Amino acid sequence: MDVHGRAIALYGRFSPGMRDRLTRDSTMLGATVARDLTRRSDILVIGALAAALIDGGAVRTRLAAARERGLVTLGERAFAAALAGSRPETSATLPLAAAHGGGLTPEDAEVRMARSGSPTGRR
Repeated sequence: MDVHGRAIALYGRFSPGMRDRLTRDSTMLGATVARDLTRRSDILVIGALAAALIDGGAVRTRLAAARERGLVTLGERAFAAALAGSRPETSATLPLAAAHGGGLTPEDAEVRMARSGSPTGRR
């Protein structure tokens, strides 16, 4: 995935060491990284441990904003794989029980490789 000149939002809780690794790898490739979605963000990456943020509606809000703006939305493992130039074996999904408990829509519950259909482009 070419991230040069792009702004990446790393949102939520990530697996141990993963946020630091993704930040380091992204900045080495010429991207800027923020801890939350901003107006400048091009890519939204949701941490694998972000399920705790569902109940308060924070994840739903970020996903809706990203979808409205046509941003690429990835889970942490899918983003790491894309940075490495490979595709993940399966699409990441959020357990339905967690999604329904937090008021997420079925579309929100599935964070695919890329919402645009391509890991490199915006809609």
